[in-house]
Amino acid sequence: MKVAYSIAGEGFGHAARMVCLVPRLVEKAELHLFCPETVQGYVRGRLPNVPIRNIPHFGFVKRGDRVLVAATIVSALRRLPGFLRQVVLLARLLQAEGFDAVISDFDPYLAWAGRLAGLMVVQINHPGIITKHLSVNPRSWPAALAALLLEGPWHRRVHCSFYQGDVGPLLRPELLNRPRSRSGSWVLHLKPEYREWVVPALEQAGLVPYDIYPKAGGDFDAALASARGVISSAGHQIISEALVLGKPILVIPQGGQYEQALNAHQLEKTGRGLVCSRRTLEARLRRFRFWAESFSRQQEDGLLTTFTDDTSRAVQLLGSYLDEAALPLNQRSRKSPSAEVKGVMERRLPRRSRIISANSGLVLSSVRGTNRVFSTNSTSTWTQRGASRCAFGSK
Repeated sequence: MKVAYSIAGEGFGHAARMVCLVPRLVEKAELHLFCPETVQGYVRGRLPNVPIRNIPHFGFVKRGDRVLVAATIVSALRRLPGFLRQVVLLARLLQAEGFDAVISDFDPYLAWAGRLAGLMVVQINHPGIITKHLSVNPRSWPAALAALLLEGPWHRRVHCSFYQGDVGPLLRPELLNRPRSRSGSWVLHLKPEYREWVVPALEQAGLVPYDIYPKAGGDFDAALASARGVISSAGHQIISEALVLGKPILVIPQGGQYEQALNAHQLEKTGRGLVCSRRTLEARLRRFRFWAESFSRQQEDGLLTTFTDDTSRAVQLLGSYLDEAALPLNQRSRKSPSAEVKGVMERRLPRRSRIISANSGLVLSSVRGTNRVFSTNSTSTWTQRGASRCAFGSK
């Protein structure tokens, strides 16, 4: 089976998931990766033997460290004609080179191209979890709409999340298998625009020594595995890595990024992290220094929830969906996707891990149109329209 796998280019969380999943998925299929230039260096350095092609991506419009939501939407609308042209070209490429399925991590280009080419499209990402957390907060609605648009069309979907995900955190084996300790430095993982005001506050709060990442030639995996604590943005991947490795973490959500605000809120609910803003940074850093010591004692005493790597379950789900792509349309599974996820969970995990590893115990639907939490009776409706094999779940 020949599979095209694409990722978004904003941040490195999507690329980290790709690097985590591809070594396991190549046992199942012939993979061709489609990556934006912004993350190609990261992916090539970790997957040197897998072919990589360039793909465009939608990026955020920012002022300093803040995402400008309205300007980002306007920019995306202006790019719509070019987007349509690229989708047509990609669809032709998929057909000409005999691809059988598409995996997309929050990349609408290849997802729409897969639909146009009549291929099975499997969506795996974290940001789409926003659609399951709509609230009275007015910021949640445009964020959820943006998430739906950036996911693009799909037949099967897997949300990766340390809170209420179909699967939990995904970590690279190189990081997961590192010896762990608390004898290293404080690890600062932030973009350059944050550093000018965070670094002086670190020194004033006594969080020294510290290492700043990303940096050329730095061994982030080693630094994180031995870190006394982590200070970062509220991106899902770095939070997940800290949770699984058992590291206390202080996060600074990016302004205008509702997903990061949601991640930060859910992190605080776990009791394993703190949240701050630029205004509260100095006070929170001082608290974080002493809280991290208490955190270590609580963890050693077994008082904190344990988070585990869920890569095996994610690979099993993706593998089952790719198996469907090889079948004629009328033979594809009509099984409840919630039952599918639950079945995999129960087969693969002991009872304690069923509660903890999924990090919520919730069963979420994986088929479009049946994305209700605790859904156990969801069904998927498959239709064939003309020559297209693209279908959507009933609502």
